[in-house]
Amino acid sequence: MAQADSSTSTRSTAPSSFTGRAWAAIAGPTAFWLGATLWEKVLRLAWVCAAGAAAYFGALWLLGFRLGDFSRVDAATPPAA
Repeated sequence: MAQADSSTSTRSTAPSSFTGRAWAAIAGPTAFWLGATLWEKVLRLAWVCAAGAAAYFGALWLLGFRLGDFSRVDAATPPAA
């Protein structure tokens, strides 16, 4: 099995790390979550999820991933005639 070079490893782990850091920064203190009403929690959680998605896909874009990189061609499937 071929070993991935360090740039591939960095390109695949950096977006997840960036997303985790964004979630931690945006989620806020534990005291908020313990004292907030249901709708305050729902709105904050929606904001955290949206910001995490933006951070993840923004990091992918900055690292050079494009939409075409996610299209998968299955080698076992013969091409259509």
